[in-house]
Amino acid sequence: AASRTTLSNIKLFEDTKCDDTTNQDPLGQDLLMISINFLYGYLCILNESSHLPNETRAQIAKAFILFGVALQKKGKFSDSLDHFTQALLIFYSIGYGKDHP
Repeated sequence: AASRTTLSNIKLFEDTKCDDTTNQDPLGQDLLMISINFLYGYLCILNESSHLPNETRAQIAKAFILFGVALQKKGKFSDSLDHFTQALLIFYSIGYGKDHP
């Protein structure tokens, strides 16, 4: 839920800007991409370094799916597949089968 809220807030911020260059850092990266990369790295470390309950790990996997969808909207299809794959690996590791919704 927190990942969804963060992405929504960033998207709203980006949508309020009239000039595309105003929502970029000095290196030219947009805020959504920076945020996704940061959150993805943080959640990967959290997932791998902690003994989290399966419900929490499932929420992390769902966040990766949200990140993948956001990346696809930006045309970053290769990167989005990495996020989807990470989510799938987490789902498998907590016992979700191939037929799980």
